[in-house]
Amino acid sequence: MSRPNISDDFIQYAMANSKAVRDRRWRDALNSICWLPQTGRRLKVVHKPIGTEKIKIITAYWLE
Repeated sequence: MSRPNISDDFIQYAMANSKAVRDRRWRDALNSICWLPQTGRRLKVVHKPIGTEKIKIITAYWLE
């Protein structure tokens, strides 16, 4: 996937260190918003759980 300046490590960190909140637009999607101390920015990850062990990343972007 092409995400400028967003690595998979940042996405994993954001999902592990934030509380998942339901998305307003998609009923089955979750939002994880986390401040990343390495960059000094906040990252929002919209993801959808698939089964018990898999997660589909819908989008990830910086909140500025």
